[in-house]
Amino acid sequence: MDEKLQPPDVLRAEVLAALGERAGFTTRRPGEACPLTGVAVFGLTQVHSSRVLVIDETREPDEVRRMEADGLVTSRPGAALTIRVADCVPVLLAAPQGRAVAALHAGWRGIAGGILARGVEILCREAQVDAGQILAAAGPAIGPCCYEVDLETGRRIASRSPQGVLAEPHDEGKVMADLWQAVLGQLHAAGLSPEHTEAVRTCTRCHPGSLHSYRRDGPLTGRQIGFIATPVD
Repeated sequence: MDEKLQPPDVLRAEVLAALGERAGFTTRRPGEACPLTGVAVFGLTQVHSSRVLVIDETREPDEVRRMEADGLVTSRPGAALTIRVADCVPVLLAAPQGRAVAALHAGWRGIAGGILARGVEILCREAQVDAGQILAAAGPAIGPCCYEVDLETGRRIASRSPQGVLAEPHDEGKVMADLWQAVLGQLHAAGLSPEHTEAVRTCTRCHPGSLHSYRRDGPLTGRQIGFIATPVD
């Protein structure tokens, strides 16, 4: 996809084009602010886990924001799900017509813990569809050009997504990890079609003018979000 920022500074995946403005990845300027209006916006206290919550009609945004988890699924009309990131991969999933959606926070711990398979399983159950009908987009994250990890971390990532995730170890016993490839590998293993998946391969560390990066700027860096919403009935 074209990496140029689109007004209002939101990157979008072609695979989710049918959802229009209801799905995207913010950049530095909007940051953590969801650009959607007229919807209930849900976020989480993210803890690098594989826990995924279902948002039904009884949940309130303030309540959910205090809950510790790293994934959200909903079929509730007019609900927007958000995931905060500054190097980890925001992953957005949609059932046909976006009637049920999911947002997942996929850092290396979540990837190793199987959050992607868990999110797909719950979304399929909520939407009553097969995994082959699900659309998925992985957003801007730290790329394989910049993400160096120790061998043990590399092995834990590769244990879930072995193909193409790691380069050869270099002299210091570290490897470069490709989180996008790890995410796509898990999604395909969970039953998603490669034609229905996409990675927006824009490296957060390489784009200081447009994206926050923890690896580049440290713990005081800001966050951007991945967001996806169901239609308002």
